Amino acid sequence: MKKISHFILPLPRKFLHNSLNIAKISLCFCLVGCSSVSAEPAAEISQIDSFRGYDWGTTFDDIKGKEITSDMLEYRDYRIDEVGSVDGLTDLCIYNGSVDTYDTNVEYRFLNDKLVSGGYDMDIDDSNYEDICDGISKKYGDPDIEKSSTGWGDCSMWIDDTQNVILVSEMLGLLYFQNDKSIIDLFSESLEKFHEIDIDRELQKAGDGYVGY
Repeated sequence: MKKISHFILPLPRKFLHNSLNIAKISLCFCLVGCSSVSAEPAAEISQIDSFRGYDWGTTFDDIKGKEITSDMLEYRDYRIDEVGSVDGLTDLCIYNGSVDTYDTNVEYRFLNDKLVSGGYDMDIDDSNYEDICDGISKKYGDPDIEKSSTGWGDCSMWIDDTQNVILVSEMLGLLYFQNDKSIIDLFSESLEKFHEIDIDRELQKAGDGYVGY
C-alpha cells in the first residue's frame, strides 16, 4: 500500500508566536541595515556676510580700535588711505598679518565709514592657488565660477545667496566684497581685463537662481 505523507501545520497559537518572532528578527535586520547606510548630514554652507569676523557694515572706528594697538605706528605697522577712484572709500591696511598658514597684509575697505570689502595682499600662483581655494571651499562650498588662465593666471569666485563675493585670483589676490554697486564697479574692470568675467552679469545670473557657467 502506498504510504500517504501529510504536512502537519503547527497549532494556531504556536504558529502566531513563530510568525511574530520572525517578524521581529526581520525588523531588526532592517533597522541595522538602514543605520549602516544612513548618509551623514550635509555640511552647512556659510554665507559671505563678514570679513575676518567683522560683519559688513561694521564701522571704521570699531575695526580700527580693535586692530590697531597703542604700540603700532602708522606707515610701519599700518596705513590709512583714501581710495581716490571712489568717493567716500577708505582703505585700512594692517602690515604683517596672516591668513591660514600664509603671511600677508590685511586690507579693510570702508565706504562712508562702513565695511564693504576686505582682502589679502598676497602673491597667489600655481604653488598655493589650489590650497587657498580648497580652504575656502571647506567653509563656503565649491566655487560658483572657475576660470582657467587667459594669460594672467587662474581665478575662482564664490557668490552667496545675497550676491556677496569671494574672489581668488592669481592676478588680483584674495578679495571679499559685499554686493554694493560702488565696490563692484571698483573691481569690474580688472575682472573683465584679466579674467574675462563680467561681474555684473554673473551677479545677475546668481540673483535669478542660476550660478556659474
